Amino acid sequence: MVTSTTNPAAVGSIANSINASRDRLVNAQETFMKLLTTQLRNQDPLSPLDSTQFTQQLTQMTGVEQQIYGNQLLENLVSQNGGSLTSAVGLIGRSVTAQGSVTSLSNGAANWAYNLPANAGDLNLEVLDSSGRSVWSGPAADRAVGSHTFNWNGRTSAGAAAPDGEYRLLVTGHNAAGEPITPTTFVSGIVSAVQTVNGATQLTVGRSLLALSSVVGVAQAAP
Repeated sequence: MVTSTTNPAAVGSIANSINASRDRLVNAQETFMKLLTTQLRNQDPLSPLDSTQFTQQLTQMTGVEQQIYGNQLLENLVSQNGGSLTSAVGLIGRSVTAQGSVTSLSNGAANWAYNLPANAGDLNLEVLDSSGRSVWSGPAADRAVGSHTFNWNGRTSAGAAAPDGEYRLLVTGHNAAGEPITPTTFVSGIVSAVQTVNGATQLTVGRSLLALSSVVGVAQAAP
């Protein structure tokens, strides 16, 4: 049975962060428009604003608008305490980042992100297949506190090419005092479909299903 739970405190924290981010983006957009309008009004008629520069500035404004839209969409999903099938439809075709460890290997590439709560004295990365069998493992190069990415080329520890499918990243390590640390892993991808599984809204990303409540970020998909 697939279940989905939502932590109210975490939801409130995410919502507050989204609101603050949205306000900053809105202020930046308003400031940008004022500056651009003033620049156009006071430009030298004999030396008008270069068309290339003007296009670049408009592109920057469009990027700000897309970020505002993405934050508003994520805020709407969070405010519904886990969301519904109807609200999740707006995520189709967009790139999402969710807390989780399972992602798809496709064409020899699989990507994860992980966050370390403290500097690690030792840190090991291990890729497991759908049956839980270890197919690759190795020490992490960067053990500093904060966010990191791991891009797997689909090669096993023996050097063979692993078949396409779902794989899980296991991150284990200890701090300088030898105490275990608990990293948090994240996966990203383009949403291709949404569905309800046992009452919980699920997003289809690659070959994987992600709970809507696990989504921590939404962005415009790269062209």
